This record gives sequence, C-alpha cells and structure tokens, in this order.
Amino acid sequence: KNNDKRVLSTIDSLLSWIIENAKEIDNKLLFELAIYLMMCSINPEAVKIGIAIIGLIDLSDKDELVKVIEKLALCDEFTLYANIALSNLPNINDIRFMLVKKVNGWGKIYLVNSLKNENESINEWLITNGCDNEIALGYLSYEVAEKIDLLKVLKRADLSDEEFKDIVDLIASDFELITAPGAKKGELEHAFLKLTNEQMGLLDYI
Repeated sequence: KNNDKRVLSTIDSLLSWIIENAKEIDNKLLFELAIYLMMCSINPEAVKIGIAIIGLIDLSDKDELVKVIEKLALCDEFTLYANIALSNLPNINDIRFMLVKKVNGWGKIYLVNSLKNENESINEWLITNGCDNEIALGYLSYEVAEKIDLLKVLKRADLSDEEFKDIVDLIASDFELITAPGAKKGELEHAFLKLTNEQMGLLDYI
C-alpha cells in the first residue's frame, strides 16, 4: 500500500497544479493525454493518473467515457480512482451501487465507504451483503453498521432468517459494535441479546 500512498500524493499535487494553471494549459491536449494514459498505458500508475485527470472534466454528457471508467472500476487497482473521477455525476450513487455488487476486494471497501444508503434496495443489500469481502469483514463492519442503523435493524420485527444470520456475522466480525463504551448506552447489546434469544431456533449454523 505504500506505492498507492505515493501515487495518491502525486496525483493530488498534479491535479492541484493543473487547476492552478488552467489558463495556461492546452485543455484539449491534456484531455487527449489523459485518454491515452487511461486506455493505452500498460503501467497501472499511469492509468490511475489518466483517470484522475479525466475526473477534472464534466462527464455528464460523455456516456462512452463513463462506461470505460466504470469498467476500469471493476479492477481493485483502479476502483478508488474511478470512484473519485465519477463522483460529480448526478447519478453517482446509482453507479456506485451497480459497481459495488460486482467487486469483492479493496474495490468493494472503497465503494461501500462512499455509497449512500438512500433507498430500500441499497439498505437490504447492505444488510445481507455489505460486509462480505475478500479482505476481512472487519474492514466494513463499522461503516455498514452506521449506514443501516444497526439498532433500528436489531429492533425490526420482520427480520428474515438470512438477514438475522448476516447481522450475526456483522457483529461477530467486530463485537465492539455493540460492546464498546457508549455504544448507544448499551441499547445495541441489549437489542442484540433480545433478538438472539428470540431467534434461538436459527442458531444451529454457529
């Protein structure tokens, strides 16, 4: 991850320089360079720089370019950069939700962190699939718990068997979600114990 940090630092400095010198830069040539780096370079770091530069322009009427960036986002190496490049699109949350269901490594972690829980479909997916990833469940446990409002979920009377098992997995990945000092003044732990007691017949998988 050290290389990644150096690339991020370089990109931030480069983008700041481009913005500060926008009047002196040939934007057409810069855009062409960014396209070349993104689509033709065999160096992953150069591809990241290309994606980042493209993120400076208005992509709202560049559907084909957006599709290319979306495809690159499916590679964990580029997800973070693609996510940032597309972030100014009005439908960015829909794009993130579409992409997050197709990745399962660091890319999923980046996307879940930036995904807004703004409808029932996203909420249900976060409950049943939000934490699952190839790195470690703990990387997303707190973020998912916050996004779904864990206390509200634990108090639901209509929790399905699948949802209950996924909530148990979520809490098992990080017990501090419900036991940490000040965790909603003990409400989370109490609600979890109450729910578990009610669902004892479903616990044979543990």
